[in-house]
Amino acid sequence: MTERDPKIQKVLEPPHADGPVLERLRTRGYSVLDALMTTPGRDDRRLRTILRALLLPGSRGYRRVSACLQLVDRMFPGAARRTTSLLCRTRGLPFEAEQLQPIGFGSGGTVFRFESRGVSHVLKIYRRTMGRSVEALAAAADYYRARYELARAWYLECDVVHPTHYLILPSPLLGLRAIGACQTYLPGPLLDLFETPLAVIIEKSAEHPGLAEQIVAFARRTAELRTEYQAGVDLIGRENLNVIQENGSCRLRLIDFGYIDLAPGASVPEHRRHRDQARAEHLSRLVEALTS
Repeated sequence: MTERDPKIQKVLEPPHADGPVLERLRTRGYSVLDALMTTPGRDDRRLRTILRALLLPGSRGYRRVSACLQLVDRMFPGAARRTTSLLCRTRGLPFEAEQLQPIGFGSGGTVFRFESRGVSHVLKIYRRTMGRSVEALAAAADYYRARYELARAWYLECDVVHPTHYLILPSPLLGLRAIGACQTYLPGPLLDLFETPLAVIIEKSAEHPGLAEQIVAFARRTAELRTEYQAGVDLIGRENLNVIQENGSCRLRLIDFGYIDLAPGASVPEHRRHRDQARAEHLSRLVEALTS
């Protein structure tokens, strides 16, 4: 392509954060509160892990805040859950939400599980959008929907994109306004296509022929799109692309819709390019193994 498709460009250029320094400081404060609220959801509570998160130079601020509360919780059991109870609100959500609890957190979002009318769902709150102006939230919602719709159009024949609805809503963190993505809950275990040993994926594909067809179709379509558009869905994020158990059979599901710009000169860190290339090569090896 000599000229980038406007639809591709839209999902590669997130809307600018609104507000001056005070606004950014307020957003940082919301992130600290979010880290405190999600602390009980961390699986690894060993002292060694907590101290590493606190003391290692490369540890992220979000993780350090959570580790501080974990340390307090070791000295005063129950402190973390009481903190979550103080910060987490369900009043104002535009749907019934019973037993809402944080179950995951990544670099950009916090994931909650809840029950609504007997069905389990997940709600992902994009932390960077919390507390922003209505105009900024509207632009961000358009951006996230555009990413989802583009992924759905690209992979329509593969049937891998998990249905997702984007909302502007009062988030569980103190009811702060934010963008949320709502999906039906996928019961575990989720097998990350790239982190799960190749032999396990091949074994699952032998047991479920439809899975092999999906993986091959997804890999080939991904290669086509990257050649044509010099961009693609983010394959780097943990558990973005998973093998799941659904109605007695295994299926491939894409549950996050980030994008990476692969054009020459794009401002993508070299380590991300290397990781992305390694995952593309992993897909090629999977196709070779499943079609030989």
